Amino acid sequence: MSVRGAHSKRGAPMRLSPEQRSLIAKARDRNIKISRIAEVFGISQTTVKKWSKRKRFTDNSRKSKESKVTLEVELAILSIRAFFEWGTARIQQGLINLPEYAKEALQNTVENVHLSRTAINAVLKKHKLNGYKNKTKTWKFFRASKPNELWQ
Repeated sequence: MSVRGAHSKRGAPMRLSPEQRSLIAKARDRNIKISRIAEVFGISQTTVKKWSKRKRFTDNSRKSKESKVTLEVELAILSIRAFFEWGTARIQQGLINLPEYAKEALQNTVENVHLSRTAINAVLKKHKLNGYKNKTKTWKFFRASKPNELWQ
């Protein structure tokens, strides 16, 4: 009999404590069946397999990571975009090693910065500089004053 994971009153899955996780791993080391462990703890067999494979039983950190994009890098991205109108791929290469003619044109640039194109695009999106600039013509209203005059 397979038992689905235990849920709290609000329907969210309950978390296992680090002690319970280590007990699961110890039970697997003693060759107790996965289905039996899952039944005892009220969790799925997948969860038993997951915690028995892990070496440590504490939760991973949920703290946000520090961004690689500093203010200087952000300004460099914006200045490269404004001066050369390059896309994300060229800006990415420019941040790694800017050509000599570009160094002469721009004074405050950074070098040897390895960023993904997604990170560069996020900076451009933040300042509303990404995407194509559509040069669409505005619609010209035309009304025929006599028959067969709708040809412009």
